[in-house]
Amino acid sequence: MNAFKASHPDGRSDRQVIFDAVHEDEPDAVYPYDELIALLAEDLEVEVERPRAQAAVRSANRTLLEERKRYLRVVPGQGYRMIRSDEHLTVAIKRRQTAQKNIKEGLRVLRHTDLSELSGTQRQLHEGYMLTQVGVLQFMQHSEKKQSAQQDAIDSLKTRVEQLETKT
Repeated sequence: MNAFKASHPDGRSDRQVIFDAVHEDEPDAVYPYDELIALLAEDLEVEVERPRAQAAVRSANRTLLEERKRYLRVVPGQGYRMIRSDEHLTVAIKRRQTAQKNIKEGLRVLRHTDLSELSGTQRQLHEGYMLTQVGVLQFMQHSEKKQSAQQDAIDSLKTRVEQLETKT
């Protein structure tokens, strides 16, 4: 389903229906799956199921982030919750971890390809892409180490400041 296709009688897409319903809400608002499904099914003659609601939320999240600096996060088995700004970093870190895992899995596929079955051009493309992905993964791992070291330094400074403040 195209997220920008008007799929509702009023001309809105599923993305727009979700965005319109939640964009003014405060953090910690919860949206159960059944409510989202009912919202999307309103004025439609087709049944709306959970995958369609999930796709609509994923699409609406892009607009929520750009226009409202808000984000809906999955509440397993229940639906979604509008997260607080202090939770955005956790989501970003989780996304990076998922990306890193996917790159590693992609590299596993590339490393275990029977190169004898590829033409010369295919082999060159394969090996070039593999080198690129190794570089991306190494960069991600290096930046993660630097970020971790910086966070450790910040935490250490916070602890020292707190200790100094309690002494005075």
